Amino acid sequence: MSHPGRLRYTMSFTLSLSRGCYLFILCCATISPMDALDAIPTSAVFVKVPKTGSTTLRGLMEIMAKKSNFTYFNNDRMVSCDHMHKAIENARHGTYGDTESAVRPIFASSHMPHCDFASSFLLTMAREPVARFVSHFYYTMYGPRPQGKKRHSISVAKNYTHLSDRDPSVNEFAVNLRDEYGERCLQKTEAPFNFLNNQHVYYFCGFPSAHEDCADVCSERALKRAIFNMKHGFDFVGVVEHFNASLTMLLKKMPPAWYSVFDDEPARAAEKILNHPEGGHRNVNDKKHTMEPPTEETKRLLRVFNANDVRLYNNVINFFADEIKTYKLEDFM
Repeated sequence: MSHPGRLRYTMSFTLSLSRGCYLFILCCATISPMDALDAIPTSAVFVKVPKTGSTTLRGLMEIMAKKSNFTYFNNDRMVSCDHMHKAIENARHGTYGDTESAVRPIFASSHMPHCDFASSFLLTMAREPVARFVSHFYYTMYGPRPQGKKRHSISVAKNYTHLSDRDPSVNEFAVNLRDEYGERCLQKTEAPFNFLNNQHVYYFCGFPSAHEDCADVCSERALKRAIFNMKHGFDFVGVVEHFNASLTMLLKKMPPAWYSVFDDEPARAAEKILNHPEGGHRNVNDKKHTMEPPTEETKRLLRVFNANDVRLYNNVINFFADEIKTYKLEDFM
């Protein structure tokens, strides 16, 4: 079984027609991820979707970079495509270290929507949308963030749910969303925390300023573009619910030189990276075990609010399952 690869490059050529007219033909060359890597610079860009295990995977990439003496940098703020392009070029020319940086592989990561990094290995992660929403909601109030930001988030959530004596739960938050907006797909901005709804579609689709289709995360156009990018715009899309299998698949798709310092075999290298003393889960809420879980009704509402994320995630799961078979990783599921 094989999959269409990432759209890597375009070619154009001209046919001369009669009477001085010319026909320009533009075509996209689609090649498999492994074949494509032979022709691209050794750099990887990690598009971090919030609360999809991105900090954990970023940490593992940092371990790989340190162990292999690669150049690595991370930016937790939202950056533009141009910003990341320039950062990679700066790293390639030694800005982030000595002149040897120009020949080292570069690992970079940031919270930013999909961009066209034709010369880089582009990767991201996905997570079941309800679990992602709940995690993000509680993270804003209790996660490892500056105390001032956490206090502000708690205050916003209390005001929205009309509570004064205690912090609201995700169940109370969901009910208020329903009462204000009804039961429908919600935009990113249609919530007190304007980064909770349909985050996968937003990050997989791309910057709205660059792609008109992405301005409305509830639209069919945004979903269609997000699914297209999932299949053709990324070299790797992992799944949080299958993290170990995802890491092994990631290494199988990467050039061996990027992980061989751990082991030449991807599965063994993945195990050693996961068990590294600096590895393990990161960015965990300090109140994770005391937070009220979502009820079945809340889960239903969140699936309605994040309808396009649910549809995109279903496509991710199906695509991931096919890739598991392609790379013979059934034993890791």
